[in-house]
Amino acid sequence: MDSYYTKGEREYLLRIARETLDMILLSGEKYEPQTLNQKLWEKGGVIVKLFVGKELRSEAKIDRKDEAIIVAIRDAVLLACNNDQFPRVDELELDKLKIEITLLAHDELSESVFKELAR
Repeated sequence: MDSYYTKGEREYLLRIARETLDMILLSGEKYEPQTLNQKLWEKGGVIVKLFVGKELRSEAKIDRKDEAIIVAIRDAVLLACNNDQFPRVDELELDKLKIEITLLAHDELSESVFKELAR
């Protein structure tokens, strides 16, 4: 199955997640994603998982179908950093964290899953 998003778009969505993670943990600021690509402003839900190695470190789901994908990714990362079901994510883990994003955008099925390697 071909992905709805290009490789470059998937990489950009992962960059949004990484920038959000870096900003919230290093400066406490909220990242504001921006793009002219209208496809990334389409609405949909997401699941963001944070891993250290193969171990799930935290996760969060934004199920709102009224939120732009790029904003939903940002918000899911923020939720994952503070998910009460896991120990709080902290800045000392940044270099070890890898990100997995599942998009829940099209046909009510997970459109695609893509992962970022740890730095």
